[in-house]
Amino acid sequence: MILYLMRHSCAVKGGEDGEYDADRPLTDEGIEKANEVACGLERLLDPMDLPKAILTSPAKRCYQTGEVIVKHWEIKPVLKADEHLSEGEGSEGAMHCLFGQSGVPVMFIMHHPDLVEFLGHLIGGGPKMCVEFKRAAVAKIEFEDEVGGGKGCLCWLYNPGIIRQFS
Repeated sequence: MILYLMRHSCAVKGGEDGEYDADRPLTDEGIEKANEVACGLERLLDPMDLPKAILTSPAKRCYQTGEVIVKHWEIKPVLKADEHLSEGEGSEGAMHCLFGQSGVPVMFIMHHPDLVEFLGHLIGGGPKMCVEFKRAAVAKIEFEDEVGGGKGCLCWLYNPGIIRQFS
């Protein structure tokens, strides 16, 4: 199984325009960055490895990031918000979503620091693993036989600047 982890793109800062944290939308720069990442990923990934589903936090900035990706890809994955990926749910919530998948490639769009904690859990790095996961960055994790904590192999973690080079 292949799992892609993505951090949402750039959003308006908290408190701007009276927005609640979960309602913060992407900025124009965030939309542009998500567009570039979507184009780059479609060229980078083998068509068989493209996610068949994208699960996001219900936060507007995460779901919007997913919408941008779906809009650009020729093969349209299912896009769904899942409360288990909400900010603060951590690895436990994300594992709940992961166990619900059928073995096809899937992408989770999440928040920092839950994203880094979950990545550490999957590859055996632990919850205190130190990884720079920039906004709109994407990691590819593969599982050989069994999906679970410490069972994943980190294939790559690309920041948006690297992914844009493929577009």
